[in-house]
Amino acid sequence: MRDRRSPNFLVPLGIGAAVVAAIGVGAYLYLKFLPEQQAGNPVESAKYVPEQASMVAFVSTDQKAWSKLQDFGNPQARQIVSQGLQQFTSELDRGLGESKLNFQKDIQPWLGSVMVAVLPSQDSQLGQQPKILAVAAIKDKLAAWTFYNNVKGQKDVVIKESDYKGIKISEITQQGKPFYSAVLDNHILVSDKQDNVKLGIDTAKGSASLAKKEDATKVLSKSIDLQNPIAQVYIPDYSKFIEQTLASGGSAVPLTPELQNQLKAIKSLAVGVGIDNAGIRLKEAATFDQNIIKWEYKTTPGKIISQFPSDTLFVASGEGLSRYWSMAVESYKSIPDFEKGLNQFREQVKQQLDLDLDKDILGWMNGEYALALIPSNQGVLQSVGFGGVLLFDTSDRPTAENAFTKLDAYAQKNGAKVAERSIGNVKAQEWEQPGLPTSILGHGWLDNDTVFVSLGGPSITDIISNKPAQTLDSSENFKNITESLPKQNAGYVYLDMDKLMSILSANPYISSYITPETKAVTSSIRGLGGTVTQIDKGSMQIELLLALKPKTN
Repeated sequence: MRDRRSPNFLVPLGIGAAVVAAIGVGAYLYLKFLPEQQAGNPVESAKYVPEQASMVAFVSTDQKAWSKLQDFGNPQARQIVSQGLQQFTSELDRGLGESKLNFQKDIQPWLGSVMVAVLPSQDSQLGQQPKILAVAAIKDKLAAWTFYNNVKGQKDVVIKESDYKGIKISEITQQGKPFYSAVLDNHILVSDKQDNVKLGIDTAKGSASLAKKEDATKVLSKSIDLQNPIAQVYIPDYSKFIEQTLASGGSAVPLTPELQNQLKAIKSLAVGVGIDNAGIRLKEAATFDQNIIKWEYKTTPGKIISQFPSDTLFVASGEGLSRYWSMAVESYKSIPDFEKGLNQFREQVKQQLDLDLDKDILGWMNGEYALALIPSNQGVLQSVGFGGVLLFDTSDRPTAENAFTKLDAYAQKNGAKVAERSIGNVKAQEWEQPGLPTSILGHGWLDNDTVFVSLGGPSITDIISNKPAQTLDSSENFKNITESLPKQNAGYVYLDMDKLMSILSANPYISSYITPETKAVTSSIRGLGGTVTQIDKGSMQIELLLALKPKTN
C-alpha cells in the first residue's frame, strides 16, 4: 500500500483511461476551432500556470532532440536504451487499463510537450497532497481527432460538461474517479480537481501567470542555454517549495526560524537537461540572497590539475578552501545546533592535536586544492585498486608545517611510526602502523607552496612525488570531457569511466555484480565532467556533462 505521507506529486495524475479521456475530449474541442500547432514550448505553457506555482516541470516530446541518443554508444547500449523506452510505453499502456488504447499509436502522434505545475494548497493540513495542473500541447490535429473518437467509444467512460467564464470544462469519470479538462487556445489543461482547471482558465483570462514573471520567462525561454533541451524543472520560490514538500509528506517537525531563514537564502532554482554532440548535459542555475549567503566567487587557475598523472581516475578541484570555510561558518552561525556542534568539534581538535581548527588547519588552505584517486595495485589499498591524494597550494607554509608536525606527533603518540623517505627531491613523512606491511599515509612538499597528503601506501606517494611524464590536463580523455565546459570556473569534477570499470571489474567481489547490460552501457560512457561558474553577483550555475562515446557499429 502506498504511504499516504509520501509527497508524490504525480499520484493525482497517474495515467489511466480517465486522464486519457480528459485530454481526448479537450482535443476534440480544439480540433473544431484551431489550426494545427507545433509540439509546444515552456513559455507558451507557462501562460496557463498561475504565478504562485511553487514548481513547474516541462518535458519535451520533440523526437529530434531525443533521437540524439542514437548518435552515441555501441549497438548493445543503444538496444538497451530502446528497450527501456519500449518498457516505459508498455507501462503506460498497462496504465490505460481496459480502454484498449495504445500510447504509441493513439496518444504519442498528437501529444505535444507537457508541463506539470505544482500549485500551493490552501489547506495546511499535514499530508495534504499539493494541487497539480498539467498543461499539454497538441501537435497533430488529425491524430487527435482519431484519438477523441476512440475515447468517445469507451463503455465505462462518463463525460459531463460545464461552463466556466465561457470555457467548457469536461468532467470525465471512469470507475468512480473524475478528472477534468479544458481547452484554451492550443493547450489542454488537465487535473484531478476542477478548481485547478479553473485556476488555469483564470490565468489565461488575465490573472497573473508564471509567464509574466520576468525571471521565469528568462529561464524558461533559454532552457538554461541548453542545446536540444528535453526536460526542465523550475522552482521560482525555493523556500516555499521545500516547506510545501515537507507538509505534503506529513512532516510534523516545525522548522526553526533559523532554518527558515537559511531556506530563504536560495531564491529560485532551475534545472535543465539536454542532449548535445558531447553527451547528456545538465545545468542547474540558482539565485541566492547575498545577505544570507556570504558567497564570494573567484575563478580557479586550474594549474593544480597538471600535478596528477594522465591515468588519474577521479579529481575534484577548487581554490580557497579557507575562504569557503569562513563563508560557511558565517552563513550558518545563526543555527544553534550548527554552532554548538562546530564549537564541540573545535574543542576536540584543540584537545587532541593542540591545533586551532580555523587558523592552524583550514586557515593556510588559501590556494588551489584538489582531491584525486589514482590507480594502484600495491599497498594497503591493493584490493581496492586505487589510492587517494590531497594537494594544497598555500601562501602560508610555516603554519602548514606546524600543523603537520603536530599531526605526526599525534600519530606517534597513538602507536604509529613516522619515518622520512626521499623520492627524488621530495622528502615524505610516512606513517606506518604496526602489523601492516607498508605505510598507510604520507605527506610532503612538492615545491615551496604545494603540500600533498597520500593515502594508500608508498606507491601513491611515489606517483605524486614524481612529476608525471603525461599529465592529466594533457590527456585526451580529460580534454574530451572538459573542453565544452566553461573555462572560467571555480574548479573541476572529473571521472574516467573506463578506468573506473577496469578497477571494479578486477575486483572479484564487485565484478560478480556487474551485468552484461551494465558493461554495455558503461563502455559507451567516456566519463563525467562538471564545473561551477558565476552568472552574476546573485546567481551561480552548476554544469555537469555525462560524456558519451561516438556511435559504433
